Amino acid sequence: MKSFSGRRLSIGPTLITALVLAALIPALLAAWLLSTNSSRSINTLAENAMSQAAHRVDVGALAHLGESHTVVNALVPPFVATGAEAERTRNWLSDTTAFETMAYALTQQSPNVPYLYMGTADGSFFGLEREDHGFIVREIRPGDSGRRHFLIEQPGDRSTLVRTETHIYDPRKRPWYQLAMSTGQRTFTDVYRSAVKAQFDLTLAHPIFDTDNRTILGVVAVDMSLARLTDLIRSSRISENAVTYLVDSQGLLVASSAEEDLSVEVNNKFQRLSPLQSQDPLVRESFTQLSAQYRDTLRHNPGLVRLDTASDWKQWLGLGSNRLIALQRPFGQKYNLNWQLIVVAPESDFTYQVIQARKVALAALAALIALAGVLAYLVA
Repeated sequence: MKSFSGRRLSIGPTLITALVLAALIPALLAAWLLSTNSSRSINTLAENAMSQAAHRVDVGALAHLGESHTVVNALVPPFVATGAEAERTRNWLSDTTAFETMAYALTQQSPNVPYLYMGTADGSFFGLEREDHGFIVREIRPGDSGRRHFLIEQPGDRSTLVRTETHIYDPRKRPWYQLAMSTGQRTFTDVYRSAVKAQFDLTLAHPIFDTDNRTILGVVAVDMSLARLTDLIRSSRISENAVTYLVDSQGLLVASSAEEDLSVEVNNKFQRLSPLQSQDPLVRESFTQLSAQYRDTLRHNPGLVRLDTASDWKQWLGLGSNRLIALQRPFGQKYNLNWQLIVVAPESDFTYQVIQARKVALAALAALIALAGVLAYLVA
């Protein structure tokens, strides 16, 4: 039999290596399992936190928008009225005294709905607004040279004429009137910048029909402030760097938790901004990716998604994260508003402790490997 004459392995280094591997492999496996489970737990934590915040904003914002419907419901029912109810509804357009008394009461009940008004098919307009210094009545009838503004102490008071407009105000040419005419139903206008305050407003308009249920006699409308939406969003804290924002059907910002103006003045007119024009990088980056890659999918299947940003070796090793976590869901469908509520946060807001633990574990493993190498060298 041919004898084996090759160089035999020393049992010392072999034994040391075997022992080190026996300890190292289970440690690596345990570290991997713990890391995986931690990542899943972080995913659950992030989704729960963002979903709960989005739900709070959703419920609060819908309740806020519902205030305008509550005010209009006091004048016009939210259904097709018939008989005496329909007649009572039509009478508001001709009985401005009764309308003024009702508007005076309603605008005091809801701080977010300060302006209640109506326009008729003959071009008449009557409105009452609650302002900081008192109540203002605005009215114009066919043949008047301009709309008159009265500061009133109580309904019916016309002792203080504030001013008379020099142009003819025709309610039939206003967006709220034309929108109610074209849709034939109660509807919200697009969001617009308030002419007197640094805030966004929204108008809810309801057409009033003649007895034939086809001819529109006039439109009743209310203006409501959306400043409360911004306060609501900013009060919903999710994580250290998370941002929540609301986008309307035009792709323009309605409210945001970021401390920035959502409109700019151009040629003496305010223009609303889109998320792509935001000063906040999270808003810009998240909306860019959601619009380009996920918009159609998310509108039908809203949920938590990760948005990739520039990656580096730390992210590849799981020692860092540049990704964003975003949650997008439809908003306002109850009121026929095709808006989107978006919550976005850096993934690192939720993974910081896990990443720190990974760094410690990898450092310990590296030290163990180095120690094993030194021992193997010394024994050999």
